[in-house]
Amino acid sequence: MPSQVTVYNMGVSEPAELYLCLSGTNICYYINQITSSQLPYTFQVPVPLDNLVYYCVKLVDNDGCELIDCFEIT
Repeated sequence: MPSQVTVYNMGVSEPAELYLCLSGTNICYYINQITSSQLPYTFQVPVPLDNLVYYCVKLVDNDGCELIDCFEIT
């Protein structure tokens, strides 16, 4: 069940590294480096994760600050 995720806001310095993580774990998949000029940014859920429904999006800026938001794909 391939799904798409859209990032609408960034709460960290730019550019930021974008990851999709398994909710409740430290397992994350690198997606891309993004800036606010690319928002909204939509990406396909990677194949190893495409059958799950609970994810976390993690943004990491150059200072090492992280913003994590977890959600369910319905």
